[in-house]
Amino acid sequence: MILDKRRSIARLILSIILIIVLAIISVFMNYVSHKNVELGNIYLKNKNYEAADECFNKAVKFNKKNVDAYICLGRIKLVLGIYEEADKQFQKAILVNKKNKSTYIKIKDIYLGEGKVNEAIKILQSAKTNGIYDEEIDKLINEIEKQNKGLEKSSLYFVLKLLTSFSSLFERLLSSSAYFVSSSIVALTSSAEAETSSEAEAVSCATADIFCVC
Repeated sequence: MILDKRRSIARLILSIILIIVLAIISVFMNYVSHKNVELGNIYLKNKNYEAADECFNKAVKFNKKNVDAYICLGRIKLVLGIYEEADKQFQKAILVNKKNKSTYIKIKDIYLGEGKVNEAIKILQSAKTNGIYDEEIDKLINEIEKQNKGLEKSSLYFVLKLLTSFSSLFERLLSSSAYFVSSSIVALTSSAEAETSSEAEAVSCATADIFCVC
């Protein structure tokens, strides 16, 4: 009886020690993961993408649920033009917690920073698809769409203005060319008339000389 109690107590103590050890390991791994993200962000700011990518991958190895690491990996791939891989990393970040609204907003900001307006809207719409019915999400979508329409209008105005300028310049060039051609024709005509007159005078003088000799 006493032996059984001692065994139970020993098991309990061992379980507690194991839980404490696992907790310490977990805290340590999260700490290392977090530090790798911090270091990766420094490399990212300095545009050292290779070193940054290595740090963020290390962060993921130490903590598979490090959302910021996945987001930063996606950002690197986006900057480098590897769009499919960027989307995969962003989706991994979302899968850690589909109900985390800030994840969608962070990804949206990265897309907008790279001029990917449609992708930014899609990522916010995916938040609604995943069950986040929030006024802020709708507000952000509306704001982006309004800004995008404004940019499209200003771009169209710029293109029209540019075409008008080119049209005006083309008309001036045509006018100048016509004037130049006209002036050239007049000059050539005058020159031809002068040459004809000189030849006529020469013939007249030659005829006069002949009659005088006779």
